[in-house]
This record gives sequence, C-alpha cells and structure tokens, in this order.
Amino acid sequence: MGSFPKHRVVLMVIAGLLVLMDHTCEAQHHEPEREPPLIRGSVHIKMQNALADKSATLTVHCSGLLEGEDDDLGSHDVAPGSTYEFRFETDSISVTSYNCSFQWPPKNSQNFNIFSQGRDGRDGDFYWLVSDSGPCLVDVGTGNEDCKIWS
Repeated sequence: MGSFPKHRVVLMVIAGLLVLMDHTCEAQHHEPEREPPLIRGSVHIKMQNALADKSATLTVHCSGLLEGEDDDLGSHDVAPGSTYEFRFETDSISVTSYNCSFQWPPKNSQNFNIFSQGRDGRDGDFYWLVSDSGPCLVDVGTGNEDCKIWS
C-alpha cells in the first residue's frame, strides 16, 4: 500500500484554505449602494371661480405636504370669473399633495384634494374650474373637462 507524501497533503490543505479565504473575502466586499437620481418636477395649480351665482365670492384655503413639511397657503377670496394660483416643486423621493377647502354663500363648504403626486404625477399645469357641483380639471389643449362631484 503506497503512502501519499505528507508535504503534498499539507500543500493541498493550504491551497484549499487560500481558495476558501479568497471566496470569503469576495463575499464580504460589497459595492456601496448608490442613491437613485433625484428627479424634480414643477407644478402649477390654477383654480377659477365658476360658481353659478355670478356675484358669489369663492374662498379658497389650501394646505399641503411638500417634501415632508406642512405648507399652509392661507385663505384667498376669489371673485367671480377670477383665479387663484400657486406653484411648487416636487421630487422623486417625497410625496407631495395639496388639499383645498372651498366656501361660498350662503353656507356652502367643500374639500378637494387639488393635487396628489400619486394621481397627478410629478409635474404639470393643472387648471381647475370650481363650480357648485364640483371641480373640473380642464385640458387646455383640447378643452375637455374631467369633472368630479363633491363628496
């Protein structure tokens, strides 16, 4: 029965350990995760008083969550046929939304989510006609209206 030289066994064990250590080191080496690029958008909201009573002032109060912080825009009186508008920037990380309350004589009061990044995207111009029955989003290119009923 032949014997296997001890030095060959030792060399094979050392070679095996070196291969194992190399694979272990590779498994522990990770590339740092890269942040996704920050994509910004610009939003323009415009609301027009389109109440049936052509003498009724529409009071608009909007507030929102912009890049994780509250953004209260205060109350604004909008004369018949006139508009109230505001602009803001969005990004691809934060969720932005704005809710507006609308009040008009004699004692009408409604709320509507005028902008939701999940629904409306990250940027664009949004032209709303605010009427007694609800807000209508107008496509200025075609003139088509997407009307919502007050809930």
